[in-house]
Amino acid sequence: MLSMHNDAHGKPLAKPPKSITKESQILGSRLLREGQIRHLEVLSLDLLSNGINSLHQMGAVRKEKRDNQTYMFPNTVKLTAVCSEIEKYIDVPHIPEAIINVSSKTVTINAKL
Repeated sequence: MLSMHNDAHGKPLAKPPKSITKESQILGSRLLREGQIRHLEVLSLDLLSNGINSLHQMGAVRKEKRDNQTYMFPNTVKLTAVCSEIEKYIDVPHIPEAIINVSSKTVTINAKL
């Protein structure tokens, strides 16, 4: 979620929870293939959804309603703090800014070569 793009006002782009979990699953699949992570559990949509809901309960992810649809976006300061705490216990792969296209099942990483 920290690699999500910002909108025109500099606010992290809000997305529906199902979109976030699916994009997280696609990113997890790529990281598994590249050997950056080893645990297949990261592909579980239930686990991802529970994780996002837990982040919301902790204040690291915020919800808003638009046109009767729920959208979520990161509270960047709080989410960064949560990630820092997690990194004390497990290795967390560095994720550069990513563009995830669910319909084409592609992940584009913006990185300098």
